[in-house]
Amino acid sequence: MWLMDAGHWTERSTGFRRTHACVLGLALASLPIGGIDTISMCLTVAAAVLALPWWRRLWPLLKSWPLLAWALWWGLWGVSSTWTQWPVPLDWEPAVALLLAPACLPMIGRRRWWVWPILAGICGQCALQILDATGVMGGAALGTWWTHTGLYWYPANVGLWGTVALVLAVDVLVSHRSSRWCVAIGVLASLASIIVVWLTLNRTTALLCALAVGLFLGRVMWPRAAHRGHRKQVIALAVFAASIISGILFTNDVFRIRMSRVAGEVQRTLLPGESHVDDLDRFNSGLGIRVVWWHAGWQSLCRSPVLGHGGGSTEHTLAVMESEMPSQWGAAIPGFLTRNPHAIWIRAAIETGALGLLCVGVVLLGGVGRAWRCRITNTIGRWLGPSFVAVVLFSVLHALTIEWYTASLVTLLLVVTAVESCSEYHMADGCTPG
Repeated sequence: MWLMDAGHWTERSTGFRRTHACVLGLALASLPIGGIDTISMCLTVAAAVLALPWWRRLWPLLKSWPLLAWALWWGLWGVSSTWTQWPVPLDWEPAVALLLAPACLPMIGRRRWWVWPILAGICGQCALQILDATGVMGGAALGTWWTHTGLYWYPANVGLWGTVALVLAVDVLVSHRSSRWCVAIGVLASLASIIVVWLTLNRTTALLCALAVGLFLGRVMWPRAAHRGHRKQVIALAVFAASIISGILFTNDVFRIRMSRVAGEVQRTLLPGESHVDDLDRFNSGLGIRVVWWHAGWQSLCRSPVLGHGGGSTEHTLAVMESEMPSQWGAAIPGFLTRNPHAIWIRAAIETGALGLLCVGVVLLGGVGRAWRCRITNTIGRWLGPSFVAVVLFSVLHALTIEWYTASLVTLLLVVTAVESCSEYHMADGCTPG
């Protein structure tokens, strides 16, 4: 009985709500800042614990199939570790991101509860990268160049956060252009996001950044333009905006050099002439090794199609594949044996089979559809669809479930999409539990 009384007190206590709001705000602001995963996880767990009285309102959130499939995939991954032939300790840190769903419940009814902490976090990440670029932190080697990612180590993941934050910042500018403060914050966050992507020197996120902004502007203007018959103008504007973003990013000489090598990698890897078919080094590139990983993932799926080889078995499975792989299909490529094959699809195929791939498909492809169609009221929400498109394309070439940094981004997008598309959370006093 006293537990119920304590629960009702916390639901109505203004001080308790403010404490939770502060902790959740700090947790959300820490998400875009790479290299502080432990702090971010602790804040998220603390916010989820403080939100315990609201957990009974979690079910409407789980009616969103992509979010439910995300939770099911982690459960399947954990259970599958019991039947693997190569048992290894599992890294459960990325799965802790699931606690973002209950942690956000007390704040769901408050408009834009997630916008300002995320934009503050990306500005903090930008500041760290600028300090890195000035030599304070030293930078990280990327071949013959130096990339600047702040406290974090992998440029692509930082660039993905920058891409999503840029679309969110542009949405703030468009949705609240009558407010000087919102415009100022939107401009500052947009510049910070572009700098974040610019300093990573990552080709994938540079292209996704331009694509996502173009898609966002097209989505915002298309309904009115379609009514007036101005579709071509909207397409031209979206392409122009994407070109502007690309032009800004490619003022970096290293970006231009790296992009100029893409065509050569594609031709050498995917379109080899007769004289290069037996070239043993044609897969020894960023694109080439990914092609070999995808090929190995397909072969692994064919051997264990339903449930896969079990959680944590990726590296051992790749070792088996390499021992049977013809030399012309990339045997002995440096870096091939890894627990991170740079694609959630490959990892799901190897470790959880077709059932895991189904969950991943519902999460990403279903997430795109739900985000694009979700109910947008007075909140900032039109950024969700283009952001999800960027995440799906990113997942083809990079991992999403290996680390907390990217798993938390996917979870946040799924939670916000579920909230925006759930009518049960659109109420006058949406932050009242029960």
